[in-house]
Amino acid sequence: MASVLSRLHGLQLWQVSVLLLLMNVVLRQIALVGGEWVARRYRYRRIIARPTELRFEDRLGVVTLVLNTAVSVAGWLLWRRGDIEFASALGPAVVRDAV
Repeated sequence: MASVLSRLHGLQLWQVSVLLLLMNVVLRQIALVGGEWVARRYRYRRIIARPTELRFEDRLGVVTLVLNTAVSVAGWLLWRRGDIEFASALGPAVVRDAV
């Protein structure tokens, strides 16, 4: 983890933006493929009709992708400036904060 963080610290803003955008695209694709797999696996137990057009949902997905990337870049900037720290400890306080 330390090597990944040291590499991230040395990148420029445009490089981090592209990297985080690509990571968010990959995560979105994994979610879409997983959702399609579930839909195909249980196609005989469908409880609602399959939608015909998903234009609004597609636009919403793109907006969400851009917002997630912007928040990730803002977090990277805050981390690089020293306002955010990564803790490697694991204990009750960490679990409480995560929940």
